[in-house]
Amino acid sequence: MERIKFLQKMKNTFLWQLLQKPSTQNILVSVLYVGLIVVLLSDSVNFNQTLTLDEVATRTIQSPIQARIEDVQYTEQLRQEAEDSVMKSYQEDNQALPHSLEMINQFFRELDRILEISPP
Repeated sequence: MERIKFLQKMKNTFLWQLLQKPSTQNILVSVLYVGLIVVLLSDSVNFNQTLTLDEVATRTIQSPIQARIEDVQYTEQLRQEAEDSVMKSYQEDNQALPHSLEMINQFFRELDRILEISPP
C-alpha cells in the first residue's frame, strides 16, 4: 500500500513528468551512451603512465616539449669512427720544410755570389 502511494506521489512530480517526454529520454540515453564510452575507453588511455627504469611502455609516449639531449661520449665515438673511415685527400710530404729551407739557402748563396762578382 505504501508503495502505491509512493508511486502516485512520484507521478505528480515535475521530474517524473519531465522524464516521460521522448525528447528528455533521448537526451538521457545519449548522455548515458557517451558516458559509458568515456568510462570504457578511459581504462585503456592512461595519460599519467609512470615508468620505471628499463620498463617497456605499453603505448607511444610523446613529450609536450621539444628537448635535445646529446650523449657526448657516443657522439664523440661516432665522430672518431667517421674520421677514421675517410681517406686522406692529400699526401703528407715530410721533406717539404727541409727542401724549402735548402732552396732559400741556395737562393741567398747565389745572391751572395752575384754580389761578389759585380763591383759596387
